[in-house]
Amino acid sequence: PVNHGDGNEIWDLVPGQEALTLVNHDSDEEMASNGVAYSPNGQRLLATGMSTTPNIWDVQTGQKLLTLAGHTGRVRTVDWSTDGTLVAAGGEDDNAIIWDASTGAVRFTLTGHTDIIYSLGFSRDSSRLATASLDGSLRIWDVKTGKLVHTITEEGVAGFYGVAWSPDGLHIATTTVGVDPQHGGHIYILNALTAETERDTALGDTGVLANPKY
Repeated sequence: PVNHGDGNEIWDLVPGQEALTLVNHDSDEEMASNGVAYSPNGQRLLATGMSTTPNIWDVQTGQKLLTLAGHTGRVRTVDWSTDGTLVAAGGEDDNAIIWDASTGAVRFTLTGHTDIIYSLGFSRDSSRLATASLDGSLRIWDVKTGKLVHTITEEGVAGFYGVAWSPDGLHIATTTVGVDPQHGGHIYILNALTAETERDTALGDTGVLANPKY
């Protein structure tokens, strides 16, 4: 999917033609989307504009299936659990919300961050959710209970921007920006079970805004 204008365009990669355009008609969704995530079976798409309500779309028909309510600030990031049962979003109200992907019912509202949640991601076994925030912390949550498992901070880090789980669920890669040019940006590899830092790669005086990929 491609974020463009006031909607999401889905392109057929062979032969490279536009297959479907999903247009947000809501008045607060007139800007380009912030985040998109496919369902594991590829039949549905979770997308958010500059609004408080992500939508779930049918990829084949372009029909809007669900509007996910609960956020009070603009949504910045979305993800779909690997088992297909849950979706999550975080953003400018400093909270993350987990919904039932079939019904749109709120499972949990995850509170505790004190600044924008810039990125989030489910572990590969769908048991954990990691949230990266501009408050200088990365948090790991238990998806079944909604309870906080770990709060991770690093010296000199002003904000966590990206998050990616390793396929075995034992590690998390995250990108950061420093409190000043002296500290700069870093890529951290964290132990997802203990929250300990396993590797720290300094990137100089600029932060890294994009998600890392495992």
